[in-house]
Amino acid sequence: MRLRHTLVCTLALLALTGVTIVPSQADEVDPLSTGRFTNNGLLAQSDRDRRLWLSGVVVGLSNGVGLQNVEAGSCIYRWYFDDEAQVYANVLSNIERYPDHEPAVIVIALARRSCPEIE
Repeated sequence: MRLRHTLVCTLALLALTGVTIVPSQADEVDPLSTGRFTNNGLLAQSDRDRRLWLSGVVVGLSNGVGLQNVEAGSCIYRWYFDDEAQVYANVLSNIERYPDHEPAVIVIALARRSCPEIE
C-alpha cells in the first residue's frame, strides 16, 4: 500500500508541475526515430524537468527493488537523495557521455555501483 501511495504522489507531483515524462513527437530528439526516450531527449528538457524526471526514476526504482529487498531499495534512495547535487551531476555527466542510451539504464548502472546488493 505504501508503494502505491508513493507512486501516486510522484505521478501527481509530475502532473502538477507540468513535466513531460515522455516527449511528444514534436519534442523527439532521437535521430533514429525509434520512439525510444533516450538521453538526447532528456538533455533537450529543461534542468528542472530533468531533475524531476530523474527523481521519479530513482523513487520508482528504489520502491520496485524494495519490494524484493528492503535494504537494497533503501540504499538506492540514500545513494541519490543523500547527496543529490553531487549524484545528479554524476548522472548528468554519464547521460551526456551516452546520448543514445536510455536514462533509466544510466541510473540503474550507477546505483548498482553504490548498492551492490541490487540483483
